[in-house]
Amino acid sequence: MIYRAVAATCPGRKSEHNSNNLYLNSKYITEEYKSSEILLKQKRDQEGLQFYALAEGKGSDSYANEASLIAMKKLSNLHEQWKEQDIEGDVCDALQGYIENYIDESNQAICARQPSGAQAKSVISTLAVLGIHDKDVIACNLGNTRIYLYRKGTLTQLSYDHNQAQRMVELGLLNQEQVEGNPKRKRLTQYLGPMPSSEQLDPNCVEIHTQQGDMFFLCSMTFCEVVKDEEIRKIFAESHSLSE
Repeated sequence: MIYRAVAATCPGRKSEHNSNNLYLNSKYITEEYKSSEILLKQKRDQEGLQFYALAEGKGSDSYANEASLIAMKKLSNLHEQWKEQDIEGDVCDALQGYIENYIDESNQAICARQPSGAQAKSVISTLAVLGIHDKDVIACNLGNTRIYLYRKGTLTQLSYDHNQAQRMVELGLLNQEQVEGNPKRKRLTQYLGPMPSSEQLDPNCVEIHTQQGDMFFLCSMTFCEVVKDEEIRKIFAESHSLSE
């Protein structure tokens, strides 16, 4: 199976640096691109062991300390190691093992870079990542950064929104229609970085076997607040190329 990929991001009107970062099968946003209005990259004819990721950093006022940058650097380093290894046994099990190992190492690195001082904010990041090998894919997320699959006219959310509003739905305190606009939607229950002692990292992972024409879409929660699922589906349905 051959894949193509496109990525774009911008720092926003109120930010001096881009708190989000992305990983495009070896490429990520480095310090010298921190103020770029937009970064657009294309990868054609990608084969073998592949990783694509999006991280939304929070709490840092310095790009060098941004949790999303730390996470993408860690993925780049590990990807280089894993490319040299032969996958043995079940491919999806191997992909999930890679991702879970990556999440653990990224979390340790981000926790080690926390600012000192009683007034310092915790530096954290959400994460959405795809691990791909031929037709086998593992989609994994922490927080509310989303992963969608567009297949034959249907858009399916693969990720899980780790936030307090969604937890309230599971407890029967809210229905799904009440989640949108609820302030607790922004209160994360899973992320990379120091968490309450009562919580443990519990990434959501989904196994997919791709079909010709499948399209995966990783996007920030800010994007989803503006562009709803049906609009996203229409964009995919009406686009003639991946860049569009």
